[in-house]
Amino acid sequence: MMGELDAAMHEFTNLKDHGADASTAPSGKIWAMDRLQADKPRLTALVAPLPEGVTKMHTHGLALNADVLYAANHAFAGGGERVERWRVTRCSDNVDGPPVVLTHLGAITASAEDQESGAPAWTFSEKLNGAINGITPDGDRNQPGDDGGIFLTQFLEGPAHMAGKGSGEATPPEEALAAKLRGAADALGVRPDMTSVLFRRLYKTRIWHCVGGGGVCHAVGPPSTKWNGMEYFPRSGEASLR
Repeated sequence: MMGELDAAMHEFTNLKDHGADASTAPSGKIWAMDRLQADKPRLTALVAPLPEGVTKMHTHGLALNADVLYAANHAFAGGGERVERWRVTRCSDNVDGPPVVLTHLGAITASAEDQESGAPAWTFSEKLNGAINGITPDGDRNQPGDDGGIFLTQFLEGPAHMAGKGSGEATPPEEALAAKLRGAADALGVRPDMTSVLFRRLYKTRIWHCVGGGGVCHAVGPPSTKWNGMEYFPRSGEASLR
């Protein structure tokens, strides 16, 4: 399966009608490719239902856990930052129709209050808006319906504005410090794209683990400049996240 990200939609957006605004750009789709052994595999746009009030779908990372499909949705003003969940039902006897049907199971949109640490509840739109990238479930992929927890990667330093351009123009914290460090790097002849790698104070993004189908979300592992795709292996001897 494949999704369409908002930035890709903007590349082909009618600028007069939509500008470069993620909240007004046309929604993307989820696609399925099957008949892979044929000379021309089939690509089908799926009907992906959304909850009432959610009007946009700009998907980033996709993950399949048994029969549950997850997708990061940068819905911005059309629903906020969220992780959609669909049940995937195969249609093996449907020759001309889509190979699978998607049934919406609800979305993960926030972290609950952490009773143990006292950390307050927060929404993805508040902390991760436009920033969720990869998704991987932590459940047993061989067990249908086992969609308890998920890992999320964050690839932006701060939340993007609901009506921002593309994924938004977030203002990173400690920008004055970042400017000084970049200036020092320039003086030393360091390539601009390597600056944040050398100066760990610029590491702002995290990997998040949300338990219980959402529940409480914790930052796990070390911070970095950008986290991208990842995979969780629950059955390879000792469980690992890569």
